[in-house]
Amino acid sequence: MRKLVTFFTSLLVVALFLAPIGEARAASFSDVGTTHRAKEEINFLVDRGIVQGVSPTKFAPQRNVTRAEAAIIIGRALEVDGSPRATRFKDIENNSFASGYIEELVEKGVLGGYGDDTFRPSNQLTRGEMALMINRAFYEPTSSNAVAIQKLMNEGIAQGVKDGTFGEKLPLIRSDFSVFIARVLDDRFAIPKDQRFVKQKFVDVKEGPVLNMRSGPSADTALVTSIPNGSIVRLAIDTKDGATWVRVKAGDKVGYVHSGYLSDKKPTHVSTNPNSPLAKKLIVLDPGHGGSDPGAIGFGYAEKTATLAISNYAKKYFDQSPFQVAMTRTNDTFVSLANRVRFAHNRNADAFVSIHINSASSSSATGLESYYSASRAAGDIRASRALTTYMQHRMLEAWGLSNRGVKTAPFYVIRWTNMPSTLLEMGFISNKNDNYRIRTPKHQEQMGRAVYLGALDYYYHYEGYKNDVAPLYSKVGAKPSPRRH
Repeated sequence: MRKLVTFFTSLLVVALFLAPIGEARAASFSDVGTTHRAKEEINFLVDRGIVQGVSPTKFAPQRNVTRAEAAIIIGRALEVDGSPRATRFKDIENNSFASGYIEELVEKGVLGGYGDDTFRPSNQLTRGEMALMINRAFYEPTSSNAVAIQKLMNEGIAQGVKDGTFGEKLPLIRSDFSVFIARVLDDRFAIPKDQRFVKQKFVDVKEGPVLNMRSGPSADTALVTSIPNGSIVRLAIDTKDGATWVRVKAGDKVGYVHSGYLSDKKPTHVSTNPNSPLAKKLIVLDPGHGGSDPGAIGFGYAEKTATLAISNYAKKYFDQSPFQVAMTRTNDTFVSLANRVRFAHNRNADAFVSIHINSASSSSATGLESYYSASRAAGDIRASRALTTYMQHRMLEAWGLSNRGVKTAPFYVIRWTNMPSTLLEMGFISNKNDNYRIRTPKHQEQMGRAVYLGALDYYYHYEGYKNDVAPLYSKVGAKPSPRRH
């Protein structure tokens, strides 16, 4: 029975590789043609007699490569004597078409067998085994998969698979093996240096479920995608030690991330469900004023200080949820109104919350009010009104001040943003009682929580994400509000 299996294996190898050299090119293969991603590499190898089709019209690019096939391809690439001969393996017949290549490559230390004196020629070749074979054949011999894989990635021969790993246990297909061999033999096929991503890192975000990938090395650039915590990314080959922003590849996306959120080890903590649809929602918090623009001042305390403090408290709540969050300013700097709007647009934000403190000439003026813009498309107006309404009621709940209502106004940041937007006036800095809440950390934290809960209410009731939002309330000791829109 063993000889019968070996006989049929030999016939298969002959069928795959005994076709006359140069008989067909990739364009002649109906399953490759002129559009297949590996057509150039396949043509290159076919012209040199290194690979052949499974028939005059078929290449079978998706078929898995066997160990015997790999021996023949590498042997031909090395131009070794592949004449059939006796081998040291009991499962290889002397007249097997692959026998000469196998024995020659074993002698050169490129290939090896198993402890039971078998070669197992019909076994599928894995990507990890491929890395070892190519390294031993064309680079430096190694018995370490990790070393072999790193070498191939550094040289632009191979890259990882979609999950960020190398996929070393995955079977190798004929088209990919053709690409790898072509890249080894001719560096014009190699991956360009600026497209090589080699060193593996893990996303490690302790404050939230995702890491934002940007189009450039700055938080002010456009959002490319959000990478779930614990995911693997690979760094560009030219990454400099100590760089604050690094170019990475995650899946099929390429962009920049902050290096402070990358680790050599997979994090043991992974907060909230990164697959939640809420993980794709970005809330922009806009702390009003800043820098040379202090805003209103009352009893020696500036509006810009309160808005930043409250926004920071709100961000801490969002960071414990699947939501993404970004702030138009994170310190005492001036940001123009146009740049605040541009900040939200560049990130494709889903909601915009501008945080302000009121003031009046009369010290008796008190209370909470909030605004949306009516100078927008009808759908945007409805969404903005709903967001503003839910925020207003959570602010009232937090501080217990008088209700000055939900209003409309053409304020720049809520008129020109193209997503649901609201501007909140959190008490009067000119009123002693309001001022106490505005400047006290305990009450600032309460208002930050109110902003977070207002967003939850909006997504729970208006956007309809009830199942995803519901569990988030209990984490902060709250319940959904009544439906208000």
